[in-house]
Amino acid sequence: MNGFLAVKQWSAIVPREDDKIFVPTVQRTFRILEVLATTENGCGISELSHELGFAKSTTFNILMTLAELGYIYRTQADNKFHLSLKLFSLGSTVVDRMDLRKIAASILQDLVDTTGETVNLGTIQGDEAVYIDCLPGPQPVTVHTWPGKRLPLHSTALGKALLGWLPEKEAKAILSSSDIPEFTADPVPAMTQLFAELTEVRSRGYSIDNEEDAEGMRCVGAPVFDHNGAVLAAISVTAPVQRLPLENIPGIARLVVEGAEKISQRLGFAPEIHVKRP
Repeated sequence: MNGFLAVKQWSAIVPREDDKIFVPTVQRTFRILEVLATTENGCGISELSHELGFAKSTTFNILMTLAELGYIYRTQADNKFHLSLKLFSLGSTVVDRMDLRKIAASILQDLVDTTGETVNLGTIQGDEAVYIDCLPGPQPVTVHTWPGKRLPLHSTALGKALLGWLPEKEAKAILSSSDIPEFTADPVPAMTQLFAELTEVRSRGYSIDNEEDAEGMRCVGAPVFDHNGAVLAAISVTAPVQRLPLENIPGIARLVVEGAEKISQRLGFAPEIHVKRP
C-alpha cells in the first residue's frame, strides 16, 4: 500500500485514551441519526449542522449517504429529513433474538462479585413480581430465592422498582386487582401512602425494602428499561440487615442502578432519545 495513502486512511481513525478505535465519520453519522430519532417533524441540513456543530458539507454528505442506503428520507414539501423504518426493521430483528437472562447474566454476576450478596432479576406477571433469575452470593448465609418465585409488588424493592416507573393508572389497576387486603378493603389510604413512596423512588432512582417483605432482610432495587423506554424488568440486591445496614444503602444503590442502566443499554434504551424534542 502506498505510504501516503495509508497515512491518509488512518488519519480518519483517532485512538481514544482507552485504546478503543474511534472513527469520527461514524460518530457523526450516529449523532445525526440520534437527533432525527428525537424529533417528530424532521430536520433540515442547516438545523442539523447548527445543532451538532458539523460543517454543512459534512452534514449534507452523511445525509445523502443515509438516504441512498434507505435509512432516512427527505420530504419535498419542507426539505426535511426523517428516519425511515429500515432502522426499526434492524432493531426488531435484534429484539426478536433477545433473551433477557442472557443479556443480563454477566452484569448480574459482576454485581454479585462486587457486593458479595444475592442478586435478582424479575418482572411483572399479573399482580405480582416474579424472579426470572437469581444469583446467590458467596456468603455462608444467603437469601433463599429461585427463578419462578413470586412476590408482592408493594412491599419488595424489586416490586416497587417495577411499579415506580409504570404509568400511575396502570399501577393502580394492577394493585386494585390483587388480593392484598389493604388495596381491596380500603384502598385509598394504602394507595396514597404507596404512591407517595413511589414518587420518592423515582426521585432517587432506586427502591428499598426495609424488612417489609421479610423480617431481618433488606433489599435495594432499580428498574430496567426496554428500547422503547418502558420499564421491562428490575434488579435487586438482597442481604440480611446485619450485612446491609441503613448507612450502606446509598453505596449499594449506586451499584444496583449502574447495573440496571447497563442492562437497559444492552436492550437499546437511550435516555437522550426517549426525551421528546418539540
